[in-house]
Amino acid sequence: MNKVLIKLQREDELARFLESNGFTVEELANDVFRVQREEELPVYLKVDEKQIYFEVDLGNIEAIISQDLLLSLLALNTEILPVSAGLDTSNPDDRRLVLWKAARPVTSTTRNCSPFSTRSNSPWTTSPNSSPLPSKPNHFPT
Repeated sequence: MNKVLIKLQREDELARFLESNGFTVEELANDVFRVQREEELPVYLKVDEKQIYFEVDLGNIEAIISQDLLLSLLALNTEILPVSAGLDTSNPDDRRLVLWKAARPVTSTTRNCSPFSTRSNSPWTTSPNSSPLPSKPNHFPT
């Protein structure tokens, strides 16, 4: 029997949609969500009326930081990429490498556009702590 593919179009609340697809979702505060699947790194989401911001904390950068690495990250950010690399320096004793992305939510006017077509500056920093993963981001756009 040939595979029959069914296309569904429906609206669902973000947390419920993610949970139904195997993610755990924890609402932290101010429309900030910590989303994780099994042993993968958590992704922090900040949802506002215009965009969804994504951030992944890759950990403390002190052991690998160098001028060459920073220049490589800067060069990488000048390419047309779906994500940007950043350095969270909100805690000078725990500088962290992060990946982030801002995307427009899909609406009837953006349904046929790529949700990853806009670039913007990182809207947050991660919480200062010595853990390899932050407990929650410190601040987001208002």
